[in-house]
Amino acid sequence: MQTLLITCRLADPLLIQHASQAPQLTYSRGSHRIDYVFVSRNLLPAGLCTGFLPYDSIFLSDHRACYVDSDVKALFKYTVSVIAPAKYHSLQLQDPRVVNKYYDHLWQQIHYQKLDDKIWHLHEQVSKGQATHSVREQYECIDKLLMEAILYAESKSNKQYSTNYQWSPVLEQAAFQVKYWLLRIQEAKGRLVHHSRKVTLQDLAGKPADKTQRMIMPQLALEIRADRSTLRALQAKHVSLCEEHLSSLAEVRIIDRNPAI
Repeated sequence: MQTLLITCRLADPLLIQHASQAPQLTYSRGSHRIDYVFVSRNLLPAGLCTGFLPYDSIFLSDHRACYVDSDVKALFKYTVSVIAPAKYHSLQLQDPRVVNKYYDHLWQQIHYQKLDDKIWHLHEQVSKGQATHSVREQYECIDKLLMEAILYAESKSNKQYSTNYQWSPVLEQAAFQVKYWLLRIQEAKGRLVHHSRKVTLQDLAGKPADKTQRMIMPQLALEIRADRSTLRALQAKHVSLCEEHLSSLAEVRIIDRNPAI
């Protein structure tokens, strides 16, 4: 084993960090350590901690699990994004389009199942000290219906939007403005452009028809340069724009759910 480590220039971080202790046995039926984690010597400074887990702590096995934890920033020289469990990827709550759709489906199910009335009725029973077996059954039934409503809303809202930038209405309109001018330039060059397509892009871009209808090529070139510059500026701060939009949505929802405010 030592020859292998020297030849491949590897190190045993478990043995190095626990040099003062006796070697841990990793096989319940043996008298020697037979499980190892070897790393390049250049990775040793990034190591945080190492150790051995008890038998059957994670899974049933006659081997003990051993682990090596490293500092990600020291390992890759920069901070990397957190790797979320696979379950979290089904619902992207950072995209306002998905958030709106999720809330709409969730509240639709809550009202359809009359969960708000059932919860209020249950609250009154508990407040009056009527904590009986039937109250427990009602609570479990409401909890089951609420979980089904959440899963239903998630299944209806998990469409993925592939984009390099976090979405916001301001950024979306700026992108449509550039697309609109590209379409107008194609039209000025003599290419066939469907009128419905032009009208749709014009509405999405917020461009008035009376001011842009008779523009010639030099004017169109100036307009697309200006809007491209605006789009790049907005793309540079796409995260803050998305956060501002989410904050405004949260404030609106609080007011909608609390008419007395």
